Amino acid sequence: MTHHFIAVLILLTLTGLGIGRLAYKNPALGTSMVTTTTVLALLSTVLQAETA
Repeated sequence: MTHHFIAVLILLTLTGLGIGRLAYKNPALGTSMVTTTTVLALLSTVLQAETA
């Protein structure tokens, strides 16, 4: 369980860095990607809470 959590954190960090670079070049695209990533992160958190 802990390893999965750490893996998700690393993945979200890398995604965040990639989105940050995109948002710097294209703010509109960056904003929509941040929203999508946030929704996915919330969904995965809820699903993990239900299965735990």
